[in-house]
Amino acid sequence: MKKQEKEERMNKGISILYYESGRQQEDEKTKNLIKGQSCGEMLQVVCAEAGEDPAQAYNRFLKEADRELLTVVNGGDVFETDYFEGILKAYEDAGEEISFFMSNKNYYFNGVKRKRPFLPGNLPEDRTVIDIWEQENGAVIPTFLNGTFLKTSIAAQFQMKPELGLEAEKEMLLRMTLDHKKVLYIQNLMYVYDTPRDAHPYIYYGVYMREWYYNSFSEFLLPFLAEVEQRFGEVPRYLQYAAAHYIVCRLAANIDNKNKRVVEEDGETYLRSFHGVLQYVGYDVLANVYGCPTYTSNLDLRLLLARLKMDETHPRYEYALENNKVTGMLMGVPFFTTANLAVGIQLIDYRDGKWEIDCRLKSFFPLEDSRYYVTLGEKEYDLRFEERFSHTMIFGCTISRYHTFHVSVPLDLNAERQELAFWIQINDQKIKLKTGLDFNYSRIPHKFKYGYWRFDRFLAYRSGKDLVIRKAGKLYTAYRELRIWKELLMRRKKADRYYAGIRMLYFLTRPWFRRKKIWLFQDKIYKGGDSSEYLYRYSMKQKDGIEKYYLLDENAPDYERLKKEGYRPLKRNSLKHKLVFLNADMLVASNSAVFVFNGYGGKKTGYVSDLFDFHVVCVQHGLSVQNIARAQYRLKDNTRLYFCASKYEIENLSRPIYNYNGYDALKLTGVPRYDGLVDEEKKQILLSPTWRMQSAMMGTKNESVVRQYNPYFKETDYYRIYNSLINDQRLIEAAKEYGYRIVYVLHPIVSPQAEDFDKNDYVDIVPAVGDMSYEKVFRESSLMVTDFSGVQFDFAYMRKPLVYLHHKDIPKHYEEGIFTYDTMAFGEICQTNEELVDVLCEYMKDGCRMKDVYRKRADDFFAFRDHDNCRRIYDVMLEYQRNVIGR
Repeated sequence: MKKQEKEERMNKGISILYYESGRQQEDEKTKNLIKGQSCGEMLQVVCAEAGEDPAQAYNRFLKEADRELLTVVNGGDVFETDYFEGILKAYEDAGEEISFFMSNKNYYFNGVKRKRPFLPGNLPEDRTVIDIWEQENGAVIPTFLNGTFLKTSIAAQFQMKPELGLEAEKEMLLRMTLDHKKVLYIQNLMYVYDTPRDAHPYIYYGVYMREWYYNSFSEFLLPFLAEVEQRFGEVPRYLQYAAAHYIVCRLAANIDNKNKRVVEEDGETYLRSFHGVLQYVGYDVLANVYGCPTYTSNLDLRLLLARLKMDETHPRYEYALENNKVTGMLMGVPFFTTANLAVGIQLIDYRDGKWEIDCRLKSFFPLEDSRYYVTLGEKEYDLRFEERFSHTMIFGCTISRYHTFHVSVPLDLNAERQELAFWIQINDQKIKLKTGLDFNYSRIPHKFKYGYWRFDRFLAYRSGKDLVIRKAGKLYTAYRELRIWKELLMRRKKADRYYAGIRMLYFLTRPWFRRKKIWLFQDKIYKGGDSSEYLYRYSMKQKDGIEKYYLLDENAPDYERLKKEGYRPLKRNSLKHKLVFLNADMLVASNSAVFVFNGYGGKKTGYVSDLFDFHVVCVQHGLSVQNIARAQYRLKDNTRLYFCASKYEIENLSRPIYNYNGYDALKLTGVPRYDGLVDEEKKQILLSPTWRMQSAMMGTKNESVVRQYNPYFKETDYYRIYNSLINDQRLIEAAKEYGYRIVYVLHPIVSPQAEDFDKNDYVDIVPAVGDMSYEKVFRESSLMVTDFSGVQFDFAYMRKPLVYLHHKDIPKHYEEGIFTYDTMAFGEICQTNEELVDVLCEYMKDGCRMKDVYRKRADDFFAFRDHDNCRRIYDVMLEYQRNVIGR
């Protein structure tokens, strides 16, 4: 009897399929968590074999699992010591009708919690039984096994299909839900999984794999939905949400400049391939009328899916007018409304008694169907449409854009109080719109109730949908500021109290800073040596009464280098840095996104947007001859001066999409770092390609910090091609014969991968971080091999030869603009490694001399060839400081 009881007890518990991560520390941590479980004797652990296909490992596991429940754990996963005991207790209490048991799951990357795929938010009970078929909003769907538990007896009936690859686990679980509909969701048990899923498009490894874009639909989703409809007569709502979600994951992974360029056709053609799947998804689901929290909140994506389902590029919306709002509908389903439409105020400037306002709003209501205007008191001023960049792009094609406007509003300088409001008129319906103040230059802070902007003798703040402008003295200004301090100090978040302190310090030190003229210079925060440092060095020699600061991270090698040379770099994130940034007259940058680089990125700007009034000066990292409107249109950083080296840059940036015309910002002066380009050739072949999305680790939007190591890098074509090139025997023999060394400089974003490359005695692999100097390697090199990198212009400036590798197996990283390689490139263009090696051998044999045809192209391209670029730029800045800033 005792033996029988023991055998029955041994059958109780949980069987675990364990996958090692390959990271020793993470694996040990997870294994110790399993060993330390309070119900450890009731756990069976089966390890996947090294290199074993996940689906095959799971199918083998099904045969070996001898406990009542089963699950999967990956190395790096984290859970509590009584986690499995809690699952077993829930299983015992649940009854036989429950087939799935799901705990609360989270995923963290760089310490930030990421979106959870198909899990609800807070529920009223710790344990909730959910019928997947009957739930209204499709919020709970088991799509992966980590943190999900199955009854072993039921799971044994559903093996994974190895031929489905990335989707095998998902397909197996969804197939189970067709017959087993109830899930017990256990909210008080937390499971942190370590492997990103497709709901995490920044870091999910599948985003670089062709099968995720093609096979996942043709071999999994489309036939699965067809089977479900044939079997049940309809596709249940939770599967409709799942289908829409899987499409959105692929869109989000390739939105704007995140395009991975994995799809083989043009973006519009590929997008139309979703039409078949969308026939199984209702317009009500696409519009999310049921409020599924895991479905996208991006209205542009919802409308895109609806258009793809309709197979209409420009569908006509139906408008319903009621209750002082207008609702836009497709196929009778409401998708958007004026009640949720807000005017985003991108910039307010006060000049000559007028508010100059740049703004944008969603283009749901076409210009031909509506009128947009602003009122100040009884007066109306129409918004002037502009063509500046405001596009949302997916797979490289535009899917939507904002309406972008400018309006000049004369203020009544004698009025005690004025109210400014934005309006839309559709037919005869006039509707006041909300105002959004969450842009860097919105001026009026949106992080607190009493936010205001003080200008001249006036003070502006938001009141409901209006912007109020009133005369205000020091007493009323102090009253509002004290209310801000009180509000922030009473909040619980550390950030609120921190910025209360920053604002206090600003006002305490402002009398001292007000007497100073300040220029703040910055390149990459983790590395100096770019155009801003050159201009900083030049301007420091000038006796002009202006205080200059060069910003660097304290841990950057260039920080100590500058100190040894007698300079005093400004330490990033120090209190002094925070105050200098808020008090600067001019901010000189070689890279865009100045707020991120200064620690005020994202929502942080909303704490201080009323305080700063610096004028941004662009001195360029790479020349502006490509289609780079997303990064360099005028309002990206409110750029006031933009210094260029070529007439072709001026022509490119003068297009309406950049929005510089009429602002006298573009200046043909040269760029500062070219002053250091003096030839010191040392018989050296330089290989310096740019990076690709596939080659870099994603997961951060902060380009001021070095990227992390990408464990999948060696699987990319980028690695295969360049590793093969630097180890090509013909190239090495030629270098040896003619006395050249080969230096492969990795782009800063690829630099963490340096150890992945195979080494040899004739190639130096140099990460572009630390104390590496681009100027030094340019000066010492005889010839450069690049692809599309902006460093080509530095080399051509010295009239040294270049050769391009536009490899047929590596997609372009940039979109050509006014600079066309066929007619303007400064050297031969090769499409294979073999072709490139042929050309390089010829150049080395001939002593690496630039050919006349390419020298003439360089002479035509550059406006200057001297080393006076800093002087020309400094003279323009000094005049601007005196005449425009007026200090």
